[in-house]
Amino acid sequence: MQKKVKKLVDEIYPQLVAIRRDLHQQPELGLTEYQTAKKIERCLAEWWIELTERIEETSIVGLIKGSIGEKTIGLRVMLYLFKKKMKSNMPQFIQEKCMPVV
Repeated sequence: MQKKVKKLVDEIYPQLVAIRRDLHQQPELGLTEYQTAKKIERCLAEWWIELTERIEETSIVGLIKGSIGEKTIGLRVMLYLFKKKMKSNMPQFIQEKCMPVV
């Protein structure tokens, strides 16, 4: 199972990096992640991951179905941003708007 998951992650890794960079270039504050939710929803559809639920307007629940007799992996991603003035080489818009919480 680990080899199978690693192979799949390796295949989409460049796309995951591009998504992360895109989200960091266009941050949205907590509970206002409307564009982020749309992007994540499109990615799930592209990867054939079933969208099972929308909670409020910005939370998405997807389902990755495993085969009978195989282990199943659960994944939960939470995105939070809070306002904070930063000093960095990032574009001024991002410096003044918000900062990701890791």
